[in-house]
Amino acid sequence: MITLKALSTNIKKALRQVNSFAYENKTLKQIAQEIATRHNLKLVGNIKEIKVKRITQNKEKDLTFLKNLAEQYGYIFKISDNQLVFYETEKLKSAASAIILIKQDFTGINLREKTHEKYKACSVTYHNPESKTVISTIIRAEGIVNGDILKLNSRCETKEQAIIQAKAALYTKNGSKIEGDLSLIGTPYLVAGLNIELKGIGNFSGKYHLGQVKHSIDRTSGYTTNLEVKSC
Repeated sequence: MITLKALSTNIKKALRQVNSFAYENKTLKQIAQEIATRHNLKLVGNIKEIKVKRITQNKEKDLTFLKNLAEQYGYIFKISDNQLVFYETEKLKSAASAIILIKQDFTGINLREKTHEKYKACSVTYHNPESKTVISTIIRAEGIVNGDILKLNSRCETKEQAIIQAKAALYTKNGSKIEGDLSLIGTPYLVAGLNIELKGIGNFSGKYHLGQVKHSIDRTSGYTTNLEVKSC
């Protein structure tokens, strides 16, 4: 059996090596550019002016460090054709669907509604040991009256950073009402990062974003594709 798991990226060995760097007085875009340059990649995408006074990459792989930092501020990225391509998560999920699929296209459907992870607000509190000040903010989710308050204790140097992090966390937690797994006959053009439209499956019909995509070849089952999806 051959199994290929894809995150829509061509990962070179150098990107998997553990590194330690300190980034001072940089923007998120400048940090991404440094990592892209280190691996001979071209940085592509619109990244907002998010300034960071200091952040340390401590014995982490470049991809892991950049992924965590990007998600903290509402971005995801992929590596394709020697490019490091950044996307705003919210805009990516609002993109048009690449393909329409119906119930009969699938060999397996496992979708479920998320009813227990809705947050009415997000609070961020961080004690800055350098300035000995406490940075805090609370952002309320639109259209959600009932629910818990998501509490973050993540590093932030300004209230502006705290607000961006709170909004990104709320979007990630509340953005998808339905999630699950789909399987179908091998379909090579389905890759992570695409949006697809599902029809003919009742309340589960609608637009979905592809997370991890796994392509497998087995003597018994032949070529199959398995998708991790979240509703947009």
